[in-house]
Amino acid sequence: METERKEWPKKTKIITDKHEIKKIIAIIQSYSKTDYYFSGKYQYSLLARGMQHEYALDMFKKFELVRYIEEDTLKFGDTGYDLYYEIKQDFHHFVIGVALNKKTGKLDFIHVYDFRKNLQKYIKIKKSAE
Repeated sequence: METERKEWPKKTKIITDKHEIKKIIAIIQSYSKTDYYFSGKYQYSLLARGMQHEYALDMFKKFELVRYIEEDTLKFGDTGYDLYYEIKQDFHHFVIGVALNKKTGKLDFIHVYDFRKNLQKYIKIKKSAE
């Protein structure tokens, strides 16, 4: 007997409004270091990219560099955020994915990476796909 796989209704919201970004950052900042949980996927993404954990945490704290946020409803109803940081004007960006875990009350770190793209063009494409 085949089990039917149920997909959760993943809804991605693109946030570029500075006021909305500040509200989300305030929620994230309300978590202390003791509330952080670093998932296996996060640890793997560090290793795969040769990135140091300390660098990722230092970048994570530079909320003034956040230019864009993707908000998702995750599988178990938690809210996930991909924070896009603009490091330099030469298309160098840093992304860290976190989730507000309702069950544990923790801030789960999901993934981390840096990339070189035109962020404005990327946002435009993502918004057109909504």
